[in-house]
Amino acid sequence: MIGFDCPLHYDASCAQAHGYDTIVSPVSMLRVWAMPAYWRPGEPRVSSEIMTTPLAAATVPGEGDTLIATKLRVEHVNPIYPGDRLSAAATLTNVTRKATRLGPGAFFVVETTYSNQREEVVAVETVTFFRYTQQSVAH
Repeated sequence: MIGFDCPLHYDASCAQAHGYDTIVSPVSMLRVWAMPAYWRPGEPRVSSEIMTTPLAAATVPGEGDTLIATKLRVEHVNPIYPGDRLSAAATLTNVTRKATRLGPGAFFVVETTYSNQREEVVAVETVTFFRYTQQSVAH
């Protein structure tokens, strides 16, 4: 959110005039606040090794070595305020096996509910992923 000049995010009086308690986080920052760090102090620095995204969907068991998101929908329910501590609970809601030009695999849908420390839902995210095994392509 570099250079996003909206006073709801830095001017408490403006945010309060629009019905918020104080400044609010831009909704596009949801995953930034809710995802765990890719690296922690004391661990080796991230360099050339393959990085994996610390998303619950990446740990859903299944066949395939490649995971791509094909659809994303987020419903923002309540604002995120400075100092809020977010948690996430993910549920696998659907699996559909399918062969595509990329190879055989499965589409699966994961619904993640993000809540603050008061157990108020701040957002519900629904993502459809496709997991497959990359096929070597002959040229």
